[in-house]
Amino acid sequence: MTIALHDDAGASPPDEASVAAIVQSIIAQQLQRPAAEIPLDAKLEGQLEIDSMTMIEINVSLEERFGIPMPDMATDHGVETVSDLARFIAAHLPAGPR
Repeated sequence: MTIALHDDAGASPPDEASVAAIVQSIIAQQLQRPAAEIPLDAKLEGQLEIDSMTMIEINVSLEERFGIPMPDMATDHGVETVSDLARFIAAHLPAGPR
């Protein structure tokens, strides 16, 4: 699945729903599960059982996809669920074109 990071005019960042879909897809790839099995309200460390090494791999993929630095410990930034992670990314995306 390919979701554009910016609209055709290139002036606005993706909405949170688009970011969430990308985040779900990246997590699904890392966990080798279908994206449908990655609910937005799932806790990263609890329900999804993402360990620290897998989280590093997810962060690297997110950094490459979105072009923003990801914190080493997302939970230190109030990121506990897939939805929290999508909100964190959406809030840190630049407003203009890349």
